[in-house]
This record gives sequence, C-alpha cells and structure tokens, in this order.
Amino acid sequence: MSLEHDPGRGTKARPGRKWPGRKWPLLLSVREVAFELGLSTRRIYQMIAAGELDMVKIGKASRVPSAAVRRLAGEPDVDAE
Repeated sequence: MSLEHDPGRGTKARPGRKWPGRKWPLLLSVREVAFELGLSTRRIYQMIAAGELDMVKIGKASRVPSAAVRRLAGEPDVDAE
C-alpha cells in the first residue's frame, strides 16, 4: 500500500498519496481506509459495527487507527514502529 501526499490537490484518497514525515498517519478517515483496502465505505462501517475494525470518534468524525488497518491487511510487526 502506498500513500503519497500532493499539496496541490484536495485531501481525497487517491492512488499515490504520500504522508510527510512517516509511513502512515496515526488515524485514517473511513474513505481512506476503504480506498486502501479496495472496499466500499459502507463495508468499512459494517466492519466497524461488527467489531472487526477499530474506530475512534473525534467530534462527529469517524477515524480508524492506521495500526488496525495494517493488522487487517496482514502487515507484520505493526506495533514495532
């Protein structure tokens, strides 16, 4: 999975997005998680409701810890970084 940041464009998840300063941000939006996993946002919300994926609420915003996404994707040593 590759996330690259392009400051000249909006914050929508898209191929090639980079995150400056680290490999993954601490929290991802549901839309970004759906993009990275190749799933719909509806499916991500279903996984959150079923307890398959962690979620943090910040005000009205729903965010998913990047460690939870990486665990789900099967990346080794997620907590080592």
